[in-house]
Formats: sequence, structure tokens, C-alpha cells
Amino acid sequence: MRATTAKSNQPVSRGHMNKKLSYGFTNLHLNVQFLRPTKILKSNLAIAVSRDHKPDQTDERQRIEDAGGFVMWAGTWRVGGVLAVSRAFGDRLLKQYVVADPEIQEEKVDDTLEFLILASDGLWDVVTNEEAVSMTKPIQEPEEAAKRLLQEAYQRGSADNITIVVVRFLTNEEEQPSNSTTST
Repeated sequence: MRATTAKSNQPVSRGHMNKKLSYGFTNLHLNVQFLRPTKILKSNLAIAVSRDHKPDQTDERQRIEDAGGFVMWAGTWRVGGVLAVSRAFGDRLLKQYVVADPEIQEEKVDDTLEFLILASDGLWDVVTNEEAVSMTKPIQEPEEAAKRLLQEAYQRGSADNITIVVVRFLTNEEEQPSNSTTST
């Protein structure tokens, strides 16, 4: 289980995880793929930017069966009786049925966007969008918010991998002035 945070003014990737993320761009769009699972707080609303890809969804089940696979109940609906998601990376044995093709939705990043929660199904299987937003909103530090969500998922009995990234967006007024020094 991991709780991670991102606060960066650079693309979030290795080595850029502890700087502030600000949006100051007029036409910036956010493309989120894969981790569900994504939540945004806009105007005090929890907005799902993507949907879970579960094998019991009609379109996902049809795609799997059309490829020669099957979906069965094994405590939850599973592809080939094994995997509880219908889209994923790296499941070599199920690769022809479990695709890594994302569904893409764009969300404009503007001053109504307060934060973003990216998390695996280990969180979303036990915490609703609204609950995650209400737990995250009062916590200003993204790392603390991610840890809070991680604890909650664990306490609610999540038995899946739990990975959480909380990204807080700051307005220009909230940004700290850069510390510069001059020498003579």
C-alpha cells in the first residue's frame, strides 16, 4: 500500500513530486487515463473524470467475450476468474482479454479546480467519490490527504492494492513568492 502526493509545476513524473502544482495557463487541459480513477473538486462537487473498468459492465464483458475470454463470479466479477478489472497493464496471461486501451476524457483546468484525487480501485471499492472529497477538502497538505484516504480504505477492509495521489491546485494568490538572494 502506498500513499503518494504530487505538488509540481512540472509534469508529474519521477523526481518531480515535491513542488507546487499551479495552473496559471488559460487553455490547459487535464487528460487522465488508467488510475480511476480520478476525482476532482469543482465548485464543491465531486466529479468523476473516468469510470471504473469492471468485467461485469455490459460493454466490457461483451468485448472480453468477443475476444474469446469469459467473465465469472469469484467473490466479485473477474476476467477468466482471476482479474477484477477489465483494463490493466501487464497481465500477460490475460492480455488478449484485458486491454490497456484507455478511455479519455478532458477536463479543463481552471480556477474552479481545487484538487484531484488519482487512486486505484483499492480506494474506490470502499470509499465513494463524495466521501473522498469531503475527507480531502479540509486537509491542505496533499501527502496528509493521501495518507488519510489510505487509512480510511484500510480501515474499511479494502483487500486490494491501494495507491493514491492527491494533487492540490493553487491560485496565483496562494503561491509563495520565490525566495531569491542577491549578492554583491
